[in-house]
Amino acid sequence: MNKKSQVSIFVIIGLILVIILGIVLVKVNYEPDVTRENKNFEEIEKHVTKCIEESALEAIQTLGRQGSLDPQAYTQSDDSVISFYYFKGRGYIPDQETIETQISNFVTDKLYLCINEFSDKEYVIDAEDVVVGTKINKNSVDVTLDTPIKVYHHGQKDEHIIPTVKINANLKKIYETSKEIISDTINDPDWIQFDKLYENDLDIKIVKVNSSTIVYVITDNKIGLDKKPYTYRFAVKYDL
Repeated sequence: MNKKSQVSIFVIIGLILVIILGIVLVKVNYEPDVTRENKNFEEIEKHVTKCIEESALEAIQTLGRQGSLDPQAYTQSDDSVISFYYFKGRGYIPDQETIETQISNFVTDKLYLCINEFSDKEYVIDAEDVVVGTKINKNSVDVTLDTPIKVYHHGQKDEHIIPTVKINANLKKIYETSKEIISDTINDPDWIQFDKLYENDLDIKIVKVNSSTIVYVITDNKIGLDKKPYTYRFAVKYDL
C-alpha cells in the first residue's frame, strides 16, 4: 500500500471520528434531561396538590361557617352570614350534590391564581380548562382534577394527571345530621329527637338569635378539620 492510500484511509477514519463526536455532542446538548424534567414535574405536582388542598380546606371551612358557599336566604352573624335551612315551614337545605358542586366551584376559582404562583418561570402551567370534581365520603372530602393539567416548557406541551386530594373531615355525618334536624323540624317544629342525634358523636348546640330565629352549631371534635375541631352552622326561622 503506497503512502497516498494510507493518508486517504487516515483521512476517512478521521472524518468518521469527527462525525461520531459531533453526533455525541448534539445528543448531550439537545436531548432532554429526563432526570431534571421528572424532578421539575414532581415540584409542579407538589405545588398544584398544595393549591388544591389549601383551596379545599378554605371551601370546607367557609361552608361550615355559612351553611352554604352560595347563601340565598340567611341571617347575619358577627363574622359571616348563616344560611337558613328552614324558613317558616319550608326546608331549604341543599342536597349533597349541590354542596359538592359548590366546593368544586370554590376550588376552581382559587386554583388558577394559586397555580400561577409556581416559582420556576421556565414552566407555564395552564389551568384555565381544568375541571374540578368533589365527592363527600365517609370521613373525607375528596377533590379531583377531572382533566389533566397542561405544562409548557420552551414551547413543548405536556399533560399530567394530578392525584386525588383527600381532606379528612366528618362533613358527611354532619350533613346527614343536619338533614335529620330539618326533617324533624318540618314534621313538627316543636319537637326534635336530640337523643337520636347525640348518638352521632357530634356536639350540637342551639343559639337563639331572636324570638323566631335560632342557629344550630354542630361541632366534630373527633376528626375535625386541619387538626382543629370542625364547626358547621345553619339557621332556622319559625313562623310565629
